[in-house]
Amino acid sequence: MITGTGGLLLHLWLVVGLSVLGAALLMALIQSRLLAWLTCFNVTAKQRFLWCIALFPYGVGLYAATLVLTPALTHEFLSVDHGHLHSLQGHFHWFSWQGAGVLLLSMIAGWKLLTMLWRRSRQHHQLQTLLAFSEVDATGCYRVESDIPNAFTLGLLNPKILISRALDRALTADELDIVYRHELAHQRARDPLRLSLFGMLISVFIPSARQELYATLELLIEQQADAEVASQFCDPSTVAATLVKVNRLALRYQRHALDFSACGFCTTAIEARIQQLLGSDHGRAFPIPSFLLSTFALVAVGMYYANSLHHSIETLLHYHP
Repeated sequence: MITGTGGLLLHLWLVVGLSVLGAALLMALIQSRLLAWLTCFNVTAKQRFLWCIALFPYGVGLYAATLVLTPALTHEFLSVDHGHLHSLQGHFHWFSWQGAGVLLLSMIAGWKLLTMLWRRSRQHHQLQTLLAFSEVDATGCYRVESDIPNAFTLGLLNPKILISRALDRALTADELDIVYRHELAHQRARDPLRLSLFGMLISVFIPSARQELYATLELLIEQQADAEVASQFCDPSTVAATLVKVNRLALRYQRHALDFSACGFCTTAIEARIQQLLGSDHGRAFPIPSFLLSTFALVAVGMYYANSLHHSIETLLHYHP
């Protein structure tokens, strides 16, 4: 048995971990409806909603931690006499379901951490290998000696634009300019870093939900880059035509994903990107007032029921030999 601060921290780890996983499972169950509802919004609003979905489990975990650590909040805001932690002052028993839960959560967290470090190491090695077989032009773009027509942006803190020599030879100067501007938009927005962070956040979701969320954000990021390039030309159809041409060239080769957080010119749904470019209705903006009002309402409800929720957590974690 562990008592004192150590016991409290183990209880806290169990509460936060179970809360995060439970909230992630809940979001996965309603994810399809949420994504279908997002179709009426524009690209920027959809991205913000996706980040809200990814952050929601951690918000629930933070709220659960607040219930465990500071039950006196109910006394401060609602005049409820409750200012100590009762059974959560320590007394953590390893030979119980709580101990098994802590061990399981620790194993899951350790596996996720090792997987993330391996992917980051792989990405760094992949980038260094590609740069070793590339030459830098006057614009800072790396020309890769490859027979596969492709263009992509790779790297987290200092992303690099890479365009293969095969694509360089297959496109006209204007088409290459469109491709370069597209990848430059990714570079300026640090999109590989955004994808990497998003992938880390949604790692607590079940695999099917995680893949769908990541693919959705990847498509939205590509659509955002497409729109930025299209805004620089009088006719967006020119960008769409270049996208179709590069896609046809890439279809001749078997596609391999460069990395979990690489932004390639032809790595997502081409049809949806063309529809976004040529469509006239780009959707509604992010409803900031409604979002803030909903958040305030949820916080108010949570504070009102904080006392009973804290007692429920105490009862759940109280060890009965």
